[in-house]
Amino acid sequence: MVLVNIKQMTDQREIYGVFGIKEISDTLYLMLIEECTLMGQVNNSNIFRIEKLLYIPISRSQSNQISRQARPFIQMIDKIVAEKAFYFSYDMDLTKSIQQNVKSFIKNTKQSDLEKLKSLYPNVIEYQHKYAFNDHLFNEIPSNDYAPFIVPCIYGFVYIKPVQLESTKLILTLISRKDCRRPGRRFISRGIDENGNVSNYVETEHLITYYDQQKLRVASFVQTRGSIPLIWSQKPTMKYSPAVKVNQNIDDSLKYARIHVNEQKDSFGDQVFVNLIDKKGTQLRIGQQFTRLIDNLGDQQVDYTWFDFHHECRNMKYENLAKLLNIIQDKVDNFGYFQAVLNFGFDKRDKIDQNSVTIMNTQRGAVRTNCMDCLDRTNVFQSVLSRQVLHKQIWKQESAATNVLNIQPFEKFYPSLEDSFREAWTNNADALSILYSGTPALKTDFTRTGKRTLKGALNDGKNSVKRYYINNFCLIFLRIFMKSYFPIEDRNFKQMIFHGIVYLFSFFADDVYKFKQAMVKDLLMSLQDNFDIKSDQMMLLHWCEYEEKIDSQKKIEK
Repeated sequence: MVLVNIKQMTDQREIYGVFGIKEISDTLYLMLIEECTLMGQVNNSNIFRIEKLLYIPISRSQSNQISRQARPFIQMIDKIVAEKAFYFSYDMDLTKSIQQNVKSFIKNTKQSDLEKLKSLYPNVIEYQHKYAFNDHLFNEIPSNDYAPFIVPCIYGFVYIKPVQLESTKLILTLISRKDCRRPGRRFISRGIDENGNVSNYVETEHLITYYDQQKLRVASFVQTRGSIPLIWSQKPTMKYSPAVKVNQNIDDSLKYARIHVNEQKDSFGDQVFVNLIDKKGTQLRIGQQFTRLIDNLGDQQVDYTWFDFHHECRNMKYENLAKLLNIIQDKVDNFGYFQAVLNFGFDKRDKIDQNSVTIMNTQRGAVRTNCMDCLDRTNVFQSVLSRQVLHKQIWKQESAATNVLNIQPFEKFYPSLEDSFREAWTNNADALSILYSGTPALKTDFTRTGKRTLKGALNDGKNSVKRYYINNFCLIFLRIFMKSYFPIEDRNFKQMIFHGIVYLFSFFADDVYKFKQAMVKDLLMSLQDNFDIKSDQMMLLHWCEYEEKIDSQKKIEK
């Protein structure tokens, strides 16, 4: 955490943009990007990842008091930044797909001052608010005047890797951008809200770019994931798999789902909804309600497939995903993918117009995949679909005579591209899983190696235990930040954290004895490190010990 008073600043510092301005304890703080890492280039545009922020109070300054009161909130922001999930670019609008970027460049006429500003800073003036994590931090900034300094950041994952394919050097890119309108982590945030926003909604785009005769060739494919668009919840109860509660009145969910589906169609065109949850247990009930929802929508632009991933791929038979691909193949082929030839890269976007761009294909639909968390099963299937489309894109670019209609679902690429492709999707799985559940993804041994292994299954078990702990105790920072909670005093903020933890323990007292003392101590140490709660820690520890004594007494009486 770097916290300074603007009146006391005497040194010069290099900054990379304005992350935003926020009021904390009656003081406005200017948040600047102080450190970042260059991830690579996409269409000649540099893509950066934020590493550290600088915080400067810019109003009502008594710096020592401000620092004390603001410290817990700023520590919370730093923890989110430490997840290494914020990305930005000066030349390319990361909140938009390549297809949307190119179309935006072409339509800018520069006839007015605003249009000229849009041309110079399109990623600031016309970005998609739903994918800009720090959008709510720009409210105090007159954006048109400060356009050169504002940096909208996506929250998600970016992978960029140059790959040599015989005589051609291409760049493989994978970008995942999370929708920030329904924040919250696993179990805390599920389903749909009254505005049609769903939890853990992510748009993922793979791209390949390369130069051919001094022209930039680009191809991309977009797919999405998101929580089942019903009113449902799955609150943490210290059970490994908490009970699912689904609103049984389909009409309540229908009006919100219609908003969500219409936005999907407006953004991408026709839709294929792929549902990967189980057809048994608690997942069966929500799956049946989802099926009824689609039936009641009666939308001819929406196809729906329920594929029980765990049943169909049991005994590690992931090759059975070929069945699912066969079901949706015709639709995916009709959707197509984006393909264009550009005379200029995005670093010269002011020169990009209808005369300097040849759009050969556009993507006219998208596959929307879900499981319960939209993490592990979803990422496996998305990687398989991406592989199949990428094969077609490469063969199309090379004008190969190979019959692309007979592509096998798991057919390998050239070795160099194969390694990069697997790395991209495995890292994407881990990154998105950490943002939603707090742990790396499950089932990534298949994404990384192409087969399910015993070692991978054991590693999944370890990560499942971690998720259990984190989802019951540790997922609060992001929710508070996005919901704009501001502590008036440091003590109040600590009490809120403490009472939240005590509530969890007290409400589920019958299960407390099942937790080892080490786990409780880990929790207390975490609180101590972050919020300096010493007396409260002792209260919580004594409470836990008291519950264990009561439980022991019950056993003796029995």
